[in-house]
Amino acid sequence: MLLGSGRSQAWAAKRILRDKVALLLIEAIPDLPPRRSSRLPSLRRSTRISKPPDRYGVSSLFTTLETVSIPTSYKQAVKDECWRSAMAEELLALEANRTWDLVLMELSLVVNGSTQLR
Repeated sequence: MLLGSGRSQAWAAKRILRDKVALLLIEAIPDLPPRRSSRLPSLRRSTRISKPPDRYGVSSLFTTLETVSIPTSYKQAVKDECWRSAMAEELLALEANRTWDLVLMELSLVVNGSTQLR
């Protein structure tokens, strides 16, 4: 017998009905085999020390990069033939790609770094 207001009686009736449906569903489901442990077996890993093949000269590349000093100014870069050729190659690539248009500078302009002032 349900006691209380109409709202609580309706709530209790829904709860009882839900529990009965749940019991019927549980009885209708066939027995499932027991679940296996959720733990996965540990993976076997190689104990061999892995190193990349030297067919591309990777180790010699790293050795070379460690010995190259990187200049911090234009004056330092101009002193080294390697950096001079790298700068020349870069300028040729910029010209070949038509990155800039070279124009004659007006006499009224004052060059200040990479900007123009009028």
